[in-house]
Amino acid sequence: MQFSTQHNATKLELARMDRIDPDDRFEPVSEPIVMESAAGWYVGQVYRDAELGCLLPWSRNSQYMTESMAIEYYEWDILGVQKP
Repeated sequence: MQFSTQHNATKLELARMDRIDPDDRFEPVSEPIVMESAAGWYVGQVYRDAELGCLLPWSRNSQYMTESMAIEYYEWDILGVQKP
């Protein structure tokens, strides 16, 4: 699993997830972010596993696509930004 380095909202959300105290016993779920798996890029969510202390996939909220298409999907369909 990789995260988009081209998408500012994804970088901000990952930074927010990193600030969560790893000793907390709850497993917070991220806002939608642009992610990549072996099958391709998509918009999805991750959660911080308290026992492992790392981010793991939570959900896939879109089809697989290219990174630029996933960023566009996020901007247009998740945020509701008007298409040019």
